[in-house]
Amino acid sequence: AAEYGTALHKMIELIEGGKIGVRGKATDDQILEYLKSEQGRQDKELEIFSRRITGAKGAAGNANTMRMLEGLRQYAELKEKSGLSGELISEKNVAAFIKVGNQIVKIAGTFDQLWKDMGTLVDLKSSSKVSPEYALQLNASAKLIEGLFGEKPKAGKILQMPKNPFSTGGVNAVDIVDDKIINAALAQAYKIHSAKTPKERIAAYEEAVKERYRFFSFGDACFFLAKK
Repeated sequence: AAEYGTALHKMIELIEGGKIGVRGKATDDQILEYLKSEQGRQDKELEIFSRRITGAKGAAGNANTMRMLEGLRQYAELKEKSGLSGELISEKNVAAFIKVGNQIVKIAGTFDQLWKDMGTLVDLKSSSKVSPEYALQLNASAKLIEGLFGEKPKAGKILQMPKNPFSTGGVNAVDIVDDKIINAALAQAYKIHSAKTPKERIAAYEEAVKERYRFFSFGDACFFLAKK
């Protein structure tokens, strides 16, 4: 699943950047040509999935091929349904100093897509289920973007393109919440990460569970560094 998700993200980035097909659009033949090319096989984010397509014979190779084409088809449909257009910043690693409670901290992470003209932050998911944690993760990214660009995204969306062919994808709207809500979760996360002893860390986790701070993340990382 991780190999497919990583490869799907990369292919979307390449298509949106115009490196495959025409910016934002690519035919099945263009997609498969790139995946089977030497460039595709050498790309670290595509290498394993690319070799599964080119190296597998019969049903296994065809299943991986169809899975990728279906995922990209779903993405194109969900993008159109969401009306996403304009300047796109994608797959960007960023870091910024922000205020969490009374502490100034540096938060770093990666966001999938920021449609800058629309002020819409998008998270791409290949999982079969959208968890509440994803919304908080998107809000943490919005807070990060605000610290970087000086303006918070106006809206958030999760585009779900599940690997499982029996699961239904879709567009999930995410509210970009006010600072009080997101700061509470980030402050608790920072409190846990900065705990000096196991006892302090356990106490912080117990408080988080009790207050239902859902800051846990799936696959992505967050790093807090106090500003000196």
